[in-house]
Amino acid sequence: MEKEYLPYNVNLVSDLEPKCLYDTVIEYKAPARINPFSDYGFKKIFGQPENKDILICLLNAYLRGERVIKEIRFMNPEIQPDSPDGKKSVFDIYCTSNEGDHFVIEMQNIQSQNFLKRMLYYECKLITNQGVKGKEWQYDFKPAYLLIFAQSNTPGNEHVRTDYAICNQHTGKPEFNEFKMSLVQVKRFNKEITECRDTFETILYILLNYNTLRTLPDPIRENRQILEKLMHILQFEPTTMAERDQLEAAIKIHRDNLDCFSAFREEGFNIGIEQGVEQGIEKGMEKGMEKGIVQGKRQALSDAARAMKQNGISVEVIAKCTGLSAQEIEAL
Repeated sequence: MEKEYLPYNVNLVSDLEPKCLYDTVIEYKAPARINPFSDYGFKKIFGQPENKDILICLLNAYLRGERVIKEIRFMNPEIQPDSPDGKKSVFDIYCTSNEGDHFVIEMQNIQSQNFLKRMLYYECKLITNQGVKGKEWQYDFKPAYLLIFAQSNTPGNEHVRTDYAICNQHTGKPEFNEFKMSLVQVKRFNKEITECRDTFETILYILLNYNTLRTLPDPIRENRQILEKLMHILQFEPTTMAERDQLEAAIKIHRDNLDCFSAFREEGFNIGIEQGVEQGIEKGMEKGMEKGIVQGKRQALSDAARAMKQNGISVEVIAKCTGLSAQEIEAL
């Protein structure tokens, strides 16, 4: 039997099962040590074989009854290019279900250029990677799902969750059930625990409140045992020097990445201001010159009209020559 691929085994603590009964109210320490939105925390929660029940719970909640996943198998997250000069794709978490469906789950901390196009590229990779050489294969590929949790918001999209599919333009209905991309903008989720409609929203609530949530609220009944395990992992504290160093290194990487992004954003903002000032100065000079020319012409006409008036030329003739009104000429 082929050995299951374990892409996320990076010497993390494997004994994470809560040492308690799940039918009791459990209180956890606060604040939590693991940031679920960091690369380290996300893969520790959802990418470890011993936590596959949490990932299965997440995927079933995401699918909302569209299909039921009973088992998953972790796959190699590195998809090799089709040509020597092609681009290798590396996913955060890549798995297949007991039905053979393909799932990629990504945590996106920084909004990159052409983000939606990159989502589409990943989705297409999931499909084309199923191709089999030979005449017998008739494009019988399994459904491919791409689920992305984004820390930054996409301009113009006010929804927490957006599902993308290939639809018929006339009917608006999906034509292919094998193709589905979903974007979850976590910062747009602002519900309280009592407002959560399902397990998917409850998981979002727990992840967003990981640093302050002390107990799993009583209203949560669905998948309670698994959600308590999720909270237990979030409250993990290192017990050895190696574990602490690893966690601190992961925190540093996450902070450095966010700091770099902030620096790039600030630099871009400053460049935008400089360009705006330059354009403003240029525009201002242009407007100023136009205004100055107009004012200069008017002053010249006024001076000419004054001289003509002093030489006894009639107001009617002066007005005709300069374009000034009779009232303006009388005021000179």
